[in-house]
Amino acid sequence: MTPGHTLFPILLLILTAWQQPASAAQSVDSAAVDAAAVDAAAAEIPDFQTQILPLLTRSGCNAGACHGAAAGRGEFRLSLFAADPAADFQAITLERHSRRIHLARPELSLLFRKACGQMEHGGGQILDPDGSAARLLLNWIRGGAPPGIPRIHAELIVTP
Repeated sequence: MTPGHTLFPILLLILTAWQQPASAAQSVDSAAVDAAAVDAAAAEIPDFQTQILPLLTRSGCNAGACHGAAAGRGEFRLSLFAADPAADFQAITLERHSRRIHLARPELSLLFRKACGQMEHGGGQILDPDGSAARLLLNWIRGGAPPGIPRIHAELIVTP
């Protein structure tokens, strides 16, 4: 055997032995990554336009009899049935010196507390504080109350 031929089996043996612990470590790492992926999915920040606005609509918050009225209610005005998401985002997060959203302590946000009946609210309790809708709203606030991705509406032209 030439010197190169005797080295090859030794190198192969070393590489095989060296890879065994690495693959065991990889299975542990992949389990940790899978757990992290599950945690990340659970902590996903809800989208303002596709999740928060529909929640407010289902709850009647932006209806004509409530904050969707032309003058709004209680110094809070939303667009009727979420017709203007940008204006709604501004009303919720920026107007009144951003007092409706408390990013440092989301559970103290006026939007959350009034909807859950933890503060006086002319519309009464809208959300169950332990329900999925309240958790969705709270997760959005915990995530920084982002505006989400602007939706571009395609134009549909119908011709005869």
